[in-house]
Amino acid sequence: MEIKKREILVSLIIAFIMLIVGIFISGKINDVGDSKQETYQKAIQIEEPELFRYCMSVNSGNGLIYGELKAIDTVSDPNIDGEWMDLYIETQKYTMHTRTVSNGKSSHTETYWTWDTIDSESKHCETISFCGSEFQRSKIDTPESHYIDTVDKGYHLREEFFGVDSVHTGTIFTNMSDGTISEHSIFYKNESPKEVVKSIEDGGFWWIVIFWIFWIILTGVAIYGFCYLQNNWLD
Repeated sequence: MEIKKREILVSLIIAFIMLIVGIFISGKINDVGDSKQETYQKAIQIEEPELFRYCMSVNSGNGLIYGELKAIDTVSDPNIDGEWMDLYIETQKYTMHTRTVSNGKSSHTETYWTWDTIDSESKHCETISFCGSEFQRSKIDTPESHYIDTVDKGYHLREEFFGVDSVHTGTIFTNMSDGTISEHSIFYKNESPKEVVKSIEDGGFWWIVIFWIFWIILTGVAIYGFCYLQNNWLD
């Protein structure tokens, strides 16, 4: 691929335009990150149940509250041990499939087997407690589920269980008003309020780094694509 002098000049112009646009976009990303950091930094940090209840009653606004998150009406299943905040059950069947495999000029059909989900069921607690106060489950986004066990259900059938533990410790970011907290408050598992603030600050920095890595690659691809074309219009 022969690169002409005019193509080099246009490539420099493309790089300059991409740089200007990148600075604008990264500035917007930085503004969003700074706004979020400021919100978290100004939030009231609470660890005492009595202070938590008081702040909810006097509409104290944003808070980072540390405490124990626990399911009140836990759920269970007779096929596995334990009590859970959430429980997900997938019924799977071992199923035979066929596919056509090409081998040069010829082809043949082969069979293979997979575990396919044929049914599913979810069980959830309705009431949770956090830092000594009870709420509806929707008030706090619960942690992600994890694999529990697989139970054989007979010929080519099995059940896989996934669940959320009934007790966790961590911090929520929420708005305290009218004697309660906001819906879907974010739960940071195993993190103190100070650790949450630090992770938010670090996250803003890394978003900028990731953006510039992506933008530099995109700029390189754009310039390479331009030079690869037959740019006869420059002659």
